[in-house]
Amino acid sequence: MLVEALGDLGVQVLNAVLNILDVLPDMPQAVVSALGNFFDLVFDNCSLIGFFVPLPLVKILLPLVVLVVNFEHIYAGVMWILRKIPVLGIE
Repeated sequence: MLVEALGDLGVQVLNAVLNILDVLPDMPQAVVSALGNFFDLVFDNCSLIGFFVPLPLVKILLPLVVLVVNFEHIYAGVMWILRKIPVLGIE
């Protein structure tokens, strides 16, 4: 029940943030077209990775690589949160 309430609260906050973004003007068509072409180029060429490494392995290892590369930032964020809890006494 608590998890459901937190999930509903998260959805409401996300809806509020996205409603604010609806007020922003639309991107120019040239920018949208350029971004579309760029993403088409990137995702069409992702199949080249499949020649060297199986794609199911890439799907598993890519999040792990991102985690390892950003470990210092993640560790600093977790420690910052833990330092905010006075009961733990972490300095």
